[in-house]
Amino acid sequence: MFNKRRDISINPVFRFSNEQGNGPPMLSFESTRDPFLEIDGAVSLFELRNSVKAKVTGAGLEFRVAQRIGTANFAANCSATSKPAVAFDGTVEFPIARSIGPIRLSAGGPNLRPPDIADFAD
Repeated sequence: MFNKRRDISINPVFRFSNEQGNGPPMLSFESTRDPFLEIDGAVSLFELRNSVKAKVTGAGLEFRVAQRIGTANFAANCSATSKPAVAFDGTVEFPIARSIGPIRLSAGGPNLRPPDIADFAD
């Protein structure tokens, strides 16, 4: 079992931690009891972050992979049981948050009427 007491980081360039980002990465292998395999880790390099969390038990397999590039996020979850059942879901997010301004209007300011084609003619 590999389990350090804290994450490994060279801020803000590189970080190796658990999926949540609040502790050390973890790899555990047990051949005699549940869970047989557990992986919990994330790697960040500048604005790129990849993470994985996986667990293999007697009942089946569960894993999650996620990637973040800047503000864009991708995540996929999968589970498979010893019964013929498989579930998969995923999300992709591209948040856009921009602001313009401040815009100040005052007497004698610009004319706010819609543009007219005559305004652009010579």
